[in-house]
Amino acid sequence: MATPSLWAAPALAEPTTGAATAAEPPPSAPLRLDAAILKAAIAGSESPVRRMAQTAGEMLDSPRVTARERLTTAVGAAALPDCLAPDAGGSLLSAPLIAVRALRGKCK
Repeated sequence: MATPSLWAAPALAEPTTGAATAAEPPPSAPLRLDAAILKAAIAGSESPVRRMAQTAGEMLDSPRVTARERLTTAVGAAALPDCLAPDAGGSLLSAPLIAVRALRGKCK
């Protein structure tokens, strides 16, 4: 008596003919790609956020900031104002405020 092999080829079922075969699906309609259909597909593919931005007339994507604009922003933010500039017409009562700003590094 022979033992079954683990590597034996699987038994193939014999093909059946006649009524047992699956019915073929009916042929589909020919593909139509005209301008109206493509526009409708494009309009339907947008996200709800992008549609809301378009109806509001707003830009969704922010424009790229150039290196020159980044430098200008950084220099403007790094500049310290003069300690006397905010209180140019100040009195002796503003002296403690000026000293506090100078000690905190808020002015020069």
